[in-house]
Amino acid sequence: MSSLLLCHAHLLPLASLDIVNTTTTVTLSAAVELILGPATLVIASSNAELRPVGTNLEHDTQRASLIFADELPAGTKATLRIGFEGTLTDSMTGYYKSTWEKGTCALTQFEVRE
Repeated sequence: MSSLLLCHAHLLPLASLDIVNTTTTVTLSAAVELILGPATLVIASSNAELRPVGTNLEHDTQRASLIFADELPAGTKATLRIGFEGTLTDSMTGYYKSTWEKGTCALTQFEVRE
């Protein structure tokens, strides 16, 4: 739930992933200001829901790595759901707001890292 008036949120965004190389780790950008919550990786071909067995946060690089017990094969398509909590800021990092001619919107990004 997010309220631009309260400027604080608990959200669960979605990201589509194409696994290019076999891996057990998904790494994404995660600003220091965000508190990450539960994550689930939904495999498109089977609808299987995988939960990471570990999470590594690298504050100096602002990256989070989700570690899975089983390998994710190359060619896999999946959807990542990851909860987070953050305070709305004007900093253009973390959870931030943007104003345009039609109003104000709240934004965040979790770029997947290679």
